[in-house]
Amino acid sequence: MRTSSEDHTGAELDVPMIAAASIPHPAPDRFSILFVCTGNICRSPFAEYLARSVIDQQLGANCGKIVISSAGTHALQGSAMDPHVEAELRGMGLDGDGFTAKRLTTSHLQDADLVLTAELPHRAAVVEQHAPALRTTFSMLEFAHLLASTDLSGHALPADPVQRAREVVRIGRNRRGVVRPARHREIPDPFRKGAETHRLVTALITYAVRNAVSALWSVDSSSSPSTAGR
Repeated sequence: MRTSSEDHTGAELDVPMIAAASIPHPAPDRFSILFVCTGNICRSPFAEYLARSVIDQQLGANCGKIVISSAGTHALQGSAMDPHVEAELRGMGLDGDGFTAKRLTTSHLQDADLVLTAELPHRAAVVEQHAPALRTTFSMLEFAHLLASTDLSGHALPADPVQRAREVVRIGRNRRGVVRPARHREIPDPFRKGAETHRLVTALITYAVRNAVSALWSVDSSSSPSTAGR
């Protein structure tokens, strides 16, 4: 049996009806974030490494409860990170050496508590591959915007970082259709483009990641898309 569900763009997604009991739940003692783009050599690995750094600094001893990964819908399997992206990471004091691209699998999606994509078509591809992910998949800029438009101080959030993050994702999901959509919800693909394009793209990702982490774990997110990461 299938049902239609509207995504954040207003388009219908045709997804199968699945009983809640049949949906595997991620590990209860950890929170897993999966970043998704196309080739898994530019946008999603940059987001993965940046998020890992920000979360490690913010959560200290609790950082091991948060699992960060990335994959591509059409990944260049086994490829290294794009040199421009590596250079942007080095400029932030981070090292992308040793990274290898991975193709998105259903197993990745079953393990994820939150899936953040570069573009809306990636979000649709995630849901097509694993229908239950509809509830926890957003574009990076969409998620940041939904939560930046939400006063979380009015919610009784758990102190445990895993339970807090799951509650924030639930709140974000419920804000769909309530918050006016952001003007920009997609991060363009910089593949085979110059260093300046990569700088602009990584600034957008930095803005989205820092604001998402801010909502999930109370990190200061005073940066804007035009200044993030610069």
